[in-house]
Amino acid sequence: MFNIKNKPLALFGIGFRGERFYYTCDKRENIKVCFDNNCFETSFHGITVLLPEKQNVSKYFIIITIEDYKPIRNQLEDFGLDEFEDFIGWEFYNRKVALIHGNCYRRIWDQCLNSSEDFKRKYTLYENPQIHMNTERAIRESALRHCDLLITQDIQADNAYGYKLSCEYIKKSVPATCKIVVIPNLFGLGGGFFPQAKLNKDKKKKRNVFPESDMNIDKLAARGDIDCTQIEKELKKDIYQKEFIISNFNKYIFKISKRELNWDIKIVDFILDKYKAEKIFFDTRHPTNIVLEEIVRRLLFFLEMDSDFQHSSDEISEEEMPVYPCVKEALELEWDIENIRNNDSKKLISGKMDMKEYIREYIFWNCEGIRCGNVKEADEVLSGE
Repeated sequence: MFNIKNKPLALFGIGFRGERFYYTCDKRENIKVCFDNNCFETSFHGITVLLPEKQNVSKYFIIITIEDYKPIRNQLEDFGLDEFEDFIGWEFYNRKVALIHGNCYRRIWDQCLNSSEDFKRKYTLYENPQIHMNTERAIRESALRHCDLLITQDIQADNAYGYKLSCEYIKKSVPATCKIVVIPNLFGLGGGFFPQAKLNKDKKKKRNVFPESDMNIDKLAARGDIDCTQIEKELKKDIYQKEFIISNFNKYIFKISKRELNWDIKIVDFILDKYKAEKIFFDTRHPTNIVLEEIVRRLLFFLEMDSDFQHSSDEISEEEMPVYPCVKEALELEWDIENIRNNDSKKLISGKMDMKEYIREYIFWNCEGIRCGNVKEADEVLSGE
């Protein structure tokens, strides 16, 4: 938490957000000046409006009331001011600083928490990139120093994005008074539903659309069988024995159980309770919203808050894989979803994607050499290289 110093307040920005802040502010009398880069007005509710300059901004504690926060933050830091020490975004006024650190699951979590009235009354989420999108390979030190609530996945010290984004480093960087909650990281732990999946490490091919290979489609295509109808028929057969499917499922449940020993928010009991009636994973790395929203529910309960929030309008289904019929039968899955990848960002058609369309697009992206008679590529697919 930060303390507004014994300085008069200043607003930076006199547009709609400035009006909104002024309307709701409990200490209007402390606002002595306003700054605005455009400065078309000289007065805002009787308060003088100035162009920001290095010599005048340092006299005030500044509330940024502009939607595009980062450019103003950078401008003030160029003037020698420090975030949270000398200025804040208007959303943080009279609220504590919460920071979520993790992967793409945050797309859902951020939406849910920002729709929780109880959470918003106490905290504002600091804008922090998802770990794989963090080009700085670090979280801003100003945010860590003033963090009141850290919600973090258990990111390992030797993760691919650097030690400064590990759970170990971040925990050491927040104040001793900061409340820390470790939440589930299920990345790669959905393999119990997808025995056909294998991580695709070939960076030369356009496989970002299918980051996980389907070993059975690869083998069938490598044999020269690229008829989508025929491949679909093959995939609907009992490719895997029931005993193997159950054993594979239990292996991944054990992995989740072991990993969650490090989590404050547990989830394996929910998965075991719901997996037959509801789809739990889109692919091996991305849980469905029913899981991600349950994590938010449990997080709010852990924080002793009302668990009311709005369902997310987003879903991380752009890399969704089909669950084979033999897997559905062996695991006694009751749900029946014919189409996958409702998120259109990683499919070539704008309509519904059924199993046949999935196979067609998979071959388009992954088996070009096979389609064109490239024997070398066919050999690579068969060998799994």
